Amino acid sequence: PGNGPMSLVVVDMDAYYGESPVLRGVTLQAAAGHVTVVLGRNGVGKSTFAKTAAGFVRLRNGSMAIRGRD
Repeated sequence: PGNGPMSLVVVDMDAYYGESPVLRGVTLQAAAGHVTVVLGRNGVGKSTFAKTAAGFVRLRNGSMAIRGRD
């Protein structure tokens, strides 16, 4: 992203279903006012990323801030 404000910043996100890791070490910055797309094949964790960012799946490790707030 450019130098503008970030709406979503994810650093080293790990997410699990039970004891099974689904996401490991995901880092992403989504700039305010821009469209950010997450692409990938079936089964690589796109939906889990979205569910974790929305708070439906617990963030196991890493950090996430939305508009500067954890």
